[in-house]
Amino acid sequence: MLYCVEVAFGHDRNGKSIPENDILAAQIVGGKILTRYFSGVQLSLCLGGYVTPRGYLKAEKCSVLRSYTDNLDTLTISQIAALSAALAVFLGQHSVLFVWYELKGELRLISPRHQTSKAEHLLTFLRALKTKKS
Repeated sequence: MLYCVEVAFGHDRNGKSIPENDILAAQIVGGKILTRYFSGVQLSLCLGGYVTPRGYLKAEKCSVLRSYTDNLDTLTISQIAALSAALAVFLGQHSVLFVWYELKGELRLISPRHQTSKAEHLLTFLRALKTKKS
């Protein structure tokens, strides 16, 4: 099985921006912890939103920490849930999003087969663009 694990949090607290140093700390600490479990992490900065108590949509910047794994057990899920709760407390958030889901496909880390020049890599890319699907 292949899984995607995400922890996401907004950059606002009660309608006001969270200090950038706190956001950066949450990104770094959360990223290091996910890397410890899954050997890697991606950080996406995006725009999200939530509904205010008056029923309005409030847009805000957000961070999404994402990892991929072929091994996810209930103990790891509970530990990442605890990380999410700790991030919520640190950021003063009502909640932090934690989601995991199964993916179809396989995980591959691709390395170059041999040392080549940048010009040779560019030619490989151009040939791939010209290749037609059968």
